[in-house]
Amino acid sequence: MIDSKKYIDLKKLFTAFLQRNEPRCFLIAVLVGIISFPVNDWVFGIGLDSSLSWASNHLIDTHWKNASSIIFPHGPLAVILYPHPQNAKLTICFHLLITFGLVYNLSQLWQTILTTQKWLVVLVSAYLILIMTELSNTVPILILICYVNAHQTEQKKFKVMAFVLTAVGCYIKAYTAALSLLLFFLFLIVSLYYKRNLKSILKDTAIVFVLLYSVWFILFSQFSQFFTYFYGLLQLSNDNSSAVSFYPSNNWLALSVFFAALLVLIRLSGKRAGYFIWILIIPSLFAAWKYGISREDYSHFKGFYVYYLSCLIIFFIQTPTLRLREITIAFISILTLYLNMSRSVAAAKPSYELLGGVLSFTDFMSDRAQLKSKAKLQSEQNISSQQLDSTLVKLIGKRKVDTYPWEYSFFPANQINWQPRCVLQSYAAYTSWLDEQNSQHFKSKSAPDFIIWSKGESSQQNNSFFNSIDERYLLNDEPKTLLSLFQNYYQLPNYSNPYVLKKRTKPITLQQTYSEKNTLTWFKWIPLPALKGDWLRARLNIGSGLMRTLKKTFYKDEPFWIILHLKNGKTIKHRFIPKNAVDGLWIHPYFTQPKLAEEVDKIMFMCSNQWLMPTTFELEWEHLKILNEPKSEPNLLSYDQTPNIIFKTQLTQEDSLTNQIPINNSSSETTSKKKKQSLKAGEYSTAFSIKVDSLKTSDLKQVYASCWVKTEQPQTANDVALIISVDSPTGNIGWYGTSLQNHLLDGNKWALMTLQLANNQLQPGNTINVYVWNNSNNSILINDFNIHFQK
Repeated sequence: MIDSKKYIDLKKLFTAFLQRNEPRCFLIAVLVGIISFPVNDWVFGIGLDSSLSWASNHLIDTHWKNASSIIFPHGPLAVILYPHPQNAKLTICFHLLITFGLVYNLSQLWQTILTTQKWLVVLVSAYLILIMTELSNTVPILILICYVNAHQTEQKKFKVMAFVLTAVGCYIKAYTAALSLLLFFLFLIVSLYYKRNLKSILKDTAIVFVLLYSVWFILFSQFSQFFTYFYGLLQLSNDNSSAVSFYPSNNWLALSVFFAALLVLIRLSGKRAGYFIWILIIPSLFAAWKYGISREDYSHFKGFYVYYLSCLIIFFIQTPTLRLREITIAFISILTLYLNMSRSVAAAKPSYELLGGVLSFTDFMSDRAQLKSKAKLQSEQNISSQQLDSTLVKLIGKRKVDTYPWEYSFFPANQINWQPRCVLQSYAAYTSWLDEQNSQHFKSKSAPDFIIWSKGESSQQNNSFFNSIDERYLLNDEPKTLLSLFQNYYQLPNYSNPYVLKKRTKPITLQQTYSEKNTLTWFKWIPLPALKGDWLRARLNIGSGLMRTLKKTFYKDEPFWIILHLKNGKTIKHRFIPKNAVDGLWIHPYFTQPKLAEEVDKIMFMCSNQWLMPTTFELEWEHLKILNEPKSEPNLLSYDQTPNIIFKTQLTQEDSLTNQIPINNSSSETTSKKKKQSLKAGEYSTAFSIKVDSLKTSDLKQVYASCWVKTEQPQTANDVALIISVDSPTGNIGWYGTSLQNHLLDGNKWALMTLQLANNQLQPGNTINVYVWNNSNNSILINDFNIHFQK
């Protein structure tokens, strides 16, 4: 028989337990964790980002063997962001821990609210933050809340939470690491100002250092390479705004209103709420701004937008009395920032499945085995096209292999042994130091025995095997590494798409000679010097200048372009990174495919907003000559062919070219002294039209068009387009265009527009049309309108 007195005592204890903060937080966290449950997306595939998710999971599966020297753009714990079936539990556990931490800290912030209202507000706030942000952004937001609570309550537990999150966040993603460490240093500054306790500051610093070191040791079971990793993170953030930026047309009026509203909000609220919260928010908000505005595609800019919303939530919680004018100003700032976000690259309307988490949780709990099976099957299907020739797989066997520039799907598709390099993806080695790490790796004993070299990014401007991201040229991404590769590896015959490099028994010797430094100016053609070797590169040193430094610091750097004029008349352009340009930009010969190159006769350097730049820059020619390469071990950049141009022409205002140009002679070309065309608003240029049948080939691979365009009204550049259209006997089957906005660099200066079409629509029976369409309200000028057809 149950003692009624003991029963009543237990009931009281249980009731008292539930009334405590922690159990309620746990129950709320479970509920929030379920309704914000991560999507069960455990699939990987082909491509720069999708195959990298495989690499992250593979490294943790092998206990990070040989991975401690990797400079991770996404961090060794990026598996939390991109889980596969075998690591899904790790992501879910981390999600639930972050959810509990968020609920617990928000409950502390909302402690002045009535109990019933408090838990409802905590639930809604935590839910909104979790569904709006990725984990890489949620971690810094939670750290910020922890520091606010630590300052307000002086309870060490909140500070310890922030320190542990900082130690973990530094290994998730470079962005998370930068924001977490910045918040830590800001907290130290605030603590020193308010408490004047230097001993406590030193103690906190030591604790975070020990935690960072401990996580490193848990991951890699060693202490070496720890400092190299963090110096690598610093390098990755050093020139990010030059290397990976997009340049959409911003709504500067909206952004100006946003910044003005933010300053007014700080001014109005600072005296009442205390400036402590803004000391933490403003620098971290600036770091998030730099990350979002540099790339400025939708996902990156949205990250900044959500971080700002979260900061506003934290700020208003800390404001003792909420005033209508402050709410209004905050709303204006949110609205104007959203207006500019709609201008970002690949912009989309925010959409959230409010009950998507519940469905994901239900599927995970009830049908986990089926989810794993489906994900595995889908991944296998995604990478099935990456299977290598069976004789090659047999030749490789168990030996070490790497891939270049970034396609990691070859390894799971063929079950071959991956040997990672220091900077995993070539495009991310955008400083001389990062480049040097990969260069030394390919010279060392840990270098792979084989390298699988696959085609780079597809591009609307150049159909080249050696395209990098963002219209960059792959041979310029890592100048030092490039020479190491071709000194230490040669191309195996009979393998293409992808190509295969094998380690040489003995490195070849390259003779490098340099010219005197020349002082040159922007937007001027530079003739090439007499060749003194096999290859020619240009070492470029661009000064910073005060205005460029300020813009780069608070916004982002200018886009820099190299223009190559080829002897066959084509004009090619590529972006380049200033910090890599000092080590050599590839000039001659210009490779479009392995074994296939074109000769260059002059080059030009361009940049946007030239008035911010020093008027001159230094250029030094670098001549490279191979001294001892065995004929049986040719490198990937030896060549014996030039592109087969079957027809080329130059459109002029005087010519009527439609179906009237002879095409029997492969060198046929029309020219005119009057190259410029003037197009009024709404007009089309002289159009070139030709039937594929008349080109006398069944193997037309590419149509390439380029022209120089000038407009007096740059704001209308989005309405000027270079177009290649394809018609069949039954009508138009497709048209492809590029806007002047994508090519305009410096106000009303001449801009080079380029466009290439290489697809299965270039078939006999179809007709190719090339023209410029001025759909703007202003007149434009066109010059040097060139068209090339290539087999």
